[in-house]
Amino acid sequence: MSECLKIEGRLDAVTVSQWEAPVLALSDESDVCLDLTAVEYISSAGLRLVLRLAKRLHEREQSLKLTGVQPAVHHVLEMSGFLAFLTVETA
Repeated sequence: MSECLKIEGRLDAVTVSQWEAPVLALSDESDVCLDLTAVEYISSAGLRLVLRLAKRLHEREQSLKLTGVQPAVHHVLEMSGFLAFLTVETA
């Protein structure tokens, strides 16, 4: 697993564009780890980015791990069914 990319703040429609290129670029090299310790909110736009990344990695037989997931973000991941196919470590 490569070093974790630390994402900070909100992962929503306003901020997802700043994270899209660096996050998707990671999938070109190896398994991906996203450190969400400093993410307090994730919207459907953030979920869409995570889903795109997970699909891309799955096609290449690589993995995605989310670390430091805060309770509010974990709840959104759980309610949207993402815990069924993601490796998630809570904060």
